[in-house]
Amino acid sequence: MLSVLLVGTGSVPAQVKVKPEYRPGPPVPDKEGFAGMFAGVSNNVVVAAGGANFPDGMPWEGGRKVWYDALFLFSKKTGHWEKSPVHLPRKLAYGVSVSYKQKAIFIGGSDAGTHYSEVYRVTVLNGSAHLDSMASMPVALANMAGAIAGDFLFVAGGTLTPEGRPVAVFLALDLKRNKWIQLPSWPGPERMNAVAAGVGNDFFLFSGIQLIDAAGGVQRKVLEDGYRFLPVFKNGELTGGDWSKIEKLPRGLAAGPGPAPVVKNRFVIFPGGLDNVTAQHKDPLTHPGFISEILLYDTKQDKWKTIGRLPKAEMRLTAPVIEYEKSFWIINGEIKPGKRTNTVLTVNFR
Repeated sequence: MLSVLLVGTGSVPAQVKVKPEYRPGPPVPDKEGFAGMFAGVSNNVVVAAGGANFPDGMPWEGGRKVWYDALFLFSKKTGHWEKSPVHLPRKLAYGVSVSYKQKAIFIGGSDAGTHYSEVYRVTVLNGSAHLDSMASMPVALANMAGAIAGDFLFVAGGTLTPEGRPVAVFLALDLKRNKWIQLPSWPGPERMNAVAAGVGNDFFLFSGIQLIDAAGGVQRKVLEDGYRFLPVFKNGELTGGDWSKIEKLPRGLAAGPGPAPVVKNRFVIFPGGLDNVTAQHKDPLTHPGFISEILLYDTKQDKWKTIGRLPKAEMRLTAPVIEYEKSFWIINGEIKPGKRTNTVLTVNFR
């Protein structure tokens, strides 16, 4: 078990301690596992749905990516996942998912040919899942980042179509009024596969992937910038806000698990993510695996700190994060190019 004690040296004051510990959680009952799942918590039941994988071989071997609509439920009472008779209205992956007032909310995403704007809400009552809809986004999006801050669900970046370039779209869903709001974009490049977090009423956007035209074709650049959005309200309604740039990231963390865990309403934790060196590795057969380093961002001091490492086998990308029973669950994800896992990593912070 990883047990890393963070005590103040330089960027973090001595009185602050963040100690991450992890252990395996219950695996999702699928032999391959999924990347890009949706997940949330409703009435003390974990909901995980959708996702994509390569069941018939890796992509460089001619394997075809398959999307799914299955919905799985985990409760502390049963101690294991069960496949629900309820499923998503379509096969779907690579959107944003959050939990709000005992409901799991799934936003946007894609299938093999299309991106979607729909927003679904799952409520679990007496062990059974019930699915309904919320207001759709004004645009179809996948590969975006999102998180709840206060009573607003913020969504940033992503792509509009499967072959499209990243965009600088920034939206908020007023969860009390079920209404989307178009907001000013951050003062930086367009991006997809960024990581987001909500701390109090503020929204944070970290890293992501930018596509750049180069002599050899389009190249991916993993960004190392981050931004904080301070919303402005009038009579309880979100009317806009101001962006500020935060301290540069120690490395990229694109496609890392998200929304990023927030501890003590102050520290944002990043268990891995894709940096620029890893992203440029060409041969999937010799790929070293994704980044295992755990980063911490102190929102009060605007400082970064490394607080340990996960074993390479536990690092995963495009995985949803939920908070359940005082732990953060990182559910499935991509552990190497094309390779998924059905495992769940649970992380506690003390």
